[in-house]
Amino acid sequence: MAEKTYQFYCDHCGFKKITKGGEDVKSLYEYKRSSIQKEIPHLDPTTKKAVTTDFMKRKRTFRCPDCGRMISARQIKLIEIEKPVEKATLTQKEITQRIIKRFDLIYGEDEENNPSGH
Repeated sequence: MAEKTYQFYCDHCGFKKITKGGEDVKSLYEYKRSSIQKEIPHLDPTTKKAVTTDFMKRKRTFRCPDCGRMISARQIKLIEIEKPVEKATLTQKEITQRIIKRFDLIYGEDEENNPSGH
């Protein structure tokens, strides 16, 4: 399985950085974000204890090194491109045969089919 690739892009100044696996994120300043609960804690009527819920997962945000605005990373899916298979080179005889076939298709094989008389 390939490494995850992330892109940082700033809409304001056009800063763009692509990172594989996130090793070089240490050079960017990460904003600290507090965690947020999905629901308000409530009191359970049977046990008389407070019931808390899980926390929401939040995106990590960073400071743009050029302009200072907040940017976040988005994952990029890389597509592997197959290299085209090299075609065998044609010999001079095959090239002339193809030219003759094209010529015959355009002008016809005999002069009866060719109204211009060429």
